[in-house]
Amino acid sequence: MQRQPEPELMDLPEEARAYARAKFPDVMESVVNRLLELAAARGGSDGAAPRMVDLGTGPGTIPVMVARQRPQWDITAVDAAKAMTMIAGVSVKMAGVSDRVRVHLADAKSTGLPDGGFDIVFCASLLHHMPDPTPLWREIKRLAAPGALIFVRDLMRPESESAARRLVDTYAAEQSELLQEEFYRSLLSAFTVDEVRGQLAAAGLASLNVEPVGDRNLDVFGTAK
Repeated sequence: MQRQPEPELMDLPEEARAYARAKFPDVMESVVNRLLELAAARGGSDGAAPRMVDLGTGPGTIPVMVARQRPQWDITAVDAAKAMTMIAGVSVKMAGVSDRVRVHLADAKSTGLPDGGFDIVFCASLLHHMPDPTPLWREIKRLAAPGALIFVRDLMRPESESAARRLVDTYAAEQSELLQEEFYRSLLSAFTVDEVRGQLAAAGLASLNVEPVGDRNLDVFGTAK
């Protein structure tokens, strides 16, 4: 099945609110557990607390979860959608983690953050929104300090539209019609494992691993050179 790109930003207030209200506890827990597993015993490049950036943070759910489990981490949560950063800011404040999570309004492809400024570069469910993924991979490479952990989790494109519909029925049947349609469009817009490997090679990140995770996701992970 050919890729069918979707809009890059989820900036409509109703979309942002629907996404923030959605309950995917198993998905979020799986991502956070995998991140913490990959980052085990990892410190900052200068011996200080690890510095993490979350590109495309959405409503800030993952940075809040990580900050609660790793209170010593310094986390920057980036999103280009004003509607999302407003929700993320509220979430961070209500969770009481404002001292270690900062919400940064910026394009994930051009964050304006320092070169090599992070020991952990994380990104979830953003890659499939990219019309051209190359600028995102280049920014990930730029932000990563030498030896940094890079971890990206995203959707994996199914073989057909009917297979995408089955995934929606399996994993989003209890969500709103808006979220079901968003999930379907995202599946059609996602990349395959082989496509991602080609993207990494073009961006100078060929050393990173790409693995399918279940029937709907893929993980990209490894150490920055």
